[in-house]
Amino acid sequence: MNASDDPLSTQLHALAERWLKRPLTAAETRELMRFRQSSGHGAGETSPAAVQVEQTVQKARRQAQAAIQNVLDGARELAQRMAREREQEDRAILAMVESAGSLADLRPSALPDGAGQGPSADRIVIAQIADRLANMVRTEVQACFERQLAPLANRIEALLNEAHAPPSATPDAQDPSQNSSGAANP
Repeated sequence: MNASDDPLSTQLHALAERWLKRPLTAAETRELMRFRQSSGHGAGETSPAAVQVEQTVQKARRQAQAAIQNVLDGARELAQRMAREREQEDRAILAMVESAGSLADLRPSALPDGAGQGPSADRIVIAQIADRLANMVRTEVQACFERQLAPLANRIEALLNEAHAPPSATPDAQDPSQNSSGAANP
């Protein structure tokens, strides 16, 4: 095989000449070609060392892929288990809330102790839900009262104040907001 036939041989030849800082002799060129062929990079040859390296790399690649797949499978199983547990907790809390006759039944002191109850964390969550529901109901009732009954209450209070006013007072003396024509302002 000629050095000019193989680009790697040509590069190896040029490297040797640069390192020696002179052209290679015929004997050095033959020795370089033997080295090139024995390293497994000759005309399509594969050395046993190269085969072993390739096998080791492939084995390590398969092991790494198997390890990655195991980690992914474990993470997927964990996520599914956590989702099932969360769903069970949600169903248990919903059942408790639905079975309660009033918000007071959901207070921690009113919750029954027993095997049917989950850990104390569930009781705390239920108590927080009950408090939140109670606050929401209180806020909504207050808003409805102010929106619908507050104007009526204000009008009743104004009528009561007028009823308790002294009867001997005249409208002119009673209401200083009248204009010069003697009619009351609306």
